[in-house]
Amino acid sequence: MEGHFAGIRRLEGPEAEARARAAANGEKPANIDPPAPPSASQLEGLFELIKLVSNGQAVKRAQEATASHDKAKAEADAAIDRLKQAQAEHDKACADREAKLAAEREAFEQHRNAALTDIADREAETKKLQEQARADASAASALKADLQRRLDLIANAAA
Repeated sequence: MEGHFAGIRRLEGPEAEARARAAANGEKPANIDPPAPPSASQLEGLFELIKLVSNGQAVKRAQEATASHDKAKAEADAAIDRLKQAQAEHDKACADREAKLAAEREAFEQHRNAALTDIADREAETKKLQEQARADASAASALKADLQRRLDLIANAAA
């Protein structure tokens, strides 16, 4: 109970606290001035609060406003939860799509590298065959020239 009244004492001011300490220690309080009376604006605010609390319609409107606020907050919380769920689903879909694209990209790279290797191998084989064809053409040309020379010798000898 003392903790509850401690807040009230703080509202009353340092004099009230000094009085409470003196009373708690069993001492007589020193000459302490009483707290100043509340100002007119403070009293006016208090009377307005009392009128508001005693007005049943105002209390009902306040309760309705509170209920409406609570309902709107619950709807907003539900919307936030749905948004978080949708964001999680979107993030998962994006991650799945990225994984699929990465797998497709890897498969494409493997296929491309295999095709490039095959092209390079065929190019090397083509160059090798072209060199072989040049060498064979050169040998065939030499054989043809030798054969022509022999035919000319035979033709000259037979004539």
